[in-house]
Amino acid sequence: LKSISDHGFNWNSQKTKWVLPNKTERFSVTGVNIQEEKSYKVPKHIRRICRARLDRIAKENIDTDKITNGYLSYVRMIDQTAYEKLTEHFIQRKNFYKALNNEHTSGCGLSS
Repeated sequence: LKSISDHGFNWNSQKTKWVLPNKTERFSVTGVNIQEEKSYKVPKHIRRICRARLDRIAKENIDTDKITNGYLSYVRMIDQTAYEKLTEHFIQRKNFYKALNNEHTSGCGLSS
């Protein structure tokens, strides 16, 4: 805490909390989880929102919107591994829905 004030920043206790689950320390500052080994993680609810938005985009076969791109940029900036998992999930879902649509259109009895 001293190093924060040494650099001219103010400490806002409303944006910071200590959580001690299972004897593992976790430090959260403005919504970013800072773990003991100095790694940063995006909160789970943000990852869930991204995954849900990407799933809808894959299912409806539409372009990503500004909000989804903003969430993805935030995730990529904080946690590259989480970003890679989200993009991998998106590709898998897109391929799944594409195959599902091809299966439905080929089995409907229409010939071209």
